[in-house]
Amino acid sequence: MQIIGKGLTLDEFRRYVKGYDFGRIKPDGLVIHHTWKPRKDQWYGDNSIEGLRKYYEEKGWSNGPHLFISDSHVWLFTPMNTVGIHAGAGNVTYQWGRLKGYTIGIEVVGDYDAEKWSGKTKDNALGAIQILMTQLKLSTEQVTFHRNWMPSKTCPGAAITKEWLFAELAKLDSEGNFVSPQGQPSAFAEEAWQWFRDNNFDRSVSPSQNVSAEAIAVYLKKLHNLVENNI
Repeated sequence: MQIIGKGLTLDEFRRYVKGYDFGRIKPDGLVIHHTWKPRKDQWYGDNSIEGLRKYYEEKGWSNGPHLFISDSHVWLFTPMNTVGIHAGAGNVTYQWGRLKGYTIGIEVVGDYDAEKWSGKTKDNALGAIQILMTQLKLSTEQVTFHRNWMPSKTCPGAAITKEWLFAELAKLDSEGNFVSPQGQPSAFAEEAWQWFRDNNFDRSVSPSQNVSAEAIAVYLKKLHNLVENNI
């Protein structure tokens, strides 16, 4: 089984998707899963990815899901321009007997039968879903759950409902950033944020994210250095 096996931050994943060649036949849906096992506390990055590759190979699969979402990264697994194996009949769509499209399988690391996504895993999962929906121009109807295709399963977890998912996605902008509840930022704030990003500040934060006093001090020091050097 050929996998990518690379972990990206959400910002790296955003840039990756924007430049990605999905090929002639493009994805026309997303299917959301949870790993169940490994749980969040059993996730070991590269080692877990390699273990999952071996697991799918032992099942005789030629491919697997496309993404694994953890606290730290969006992990690239099966290439997104390749039909994956993850949701039975939900893997592909046909029209007049020909392959029309296929779904991106997104596995959120953890067991969500009793609890919803939380922390960075939630941020990364919601962000990745929104980024793909924007890039592929997908509607909410084109986002399905594993259990929609296999009713015997609870995947992506009994605690995850579409009402909750789409309500959370509505809090994000088209690029997967959380939008301030006060509404859209002013033109000045948007200009300042763009300057922030253009000058190589920490790209892992979003405009409405809370940051520590220490982080603000670091940014002010960088700003001071830029001014001192007339940049």
